[in-house]
Amino acid sequence: MQQKDPIEYTVVDTVTGDTVSGTLFDVSFNSDGAGTVFSWEEGTLSLSALEGNTDFSIMIADDPYLSGSGVFSFSTVDGIITDFAATGLFAAYDILTVGATALFDLTLPTLFDLDFDFSDFTLNEISTKFLFSSGSGATESVNVVPEPSSFLLLGLSLLVIFPYLRWKSVRR
Repeated sequence: MQQKDPIEYTVVDTVTGDTVSGTLFDVSFNSDGAGTVFSWEEGTLSLSALEGNTDFSIMIADDPYLSGSGVFSFSTVDGIITDFAATGLFAAYDILTVGATALFDLTLPTLFDLDFDFSDFTLNEISTKFLFSSGSGATESVNVVPEPSSFLLLGLSLLVIFPYLRWKSVRR
């Protein structure tokens, strides 16, 4: 089973036509193990991957327009954690051990603050577009529940963008 849920952005300077784009956030899960069960809901990430290969990663981009970045990722082979990283915003979640069994429930937030500022890109008026895949890259979704919901992240993002744009237009 495979699941991927990126959030991408494109910002256009409406005066010059210059554009900047990137990925704000990306979650991916891939497993070829029979009987693998994975879920990430309500702040709990659960995995039972005792056969085959499994890879999971959350990436908040190291982007000059974002206030923070980080990676939380792990890989398993035949029920053993073979690789693990928790950096940046996820450094406090350095809780898995390479060599441990790939059968666990752990606390991992499903809500993230993504503050961003495009004023270094341009001081002109901008048009901003976000692309939410909503897991459309899934080839199979048996027992896979990616979080956070793209719609929740869109709402949080808009709460940040609209005050910034209003402040920018009032400043003129």
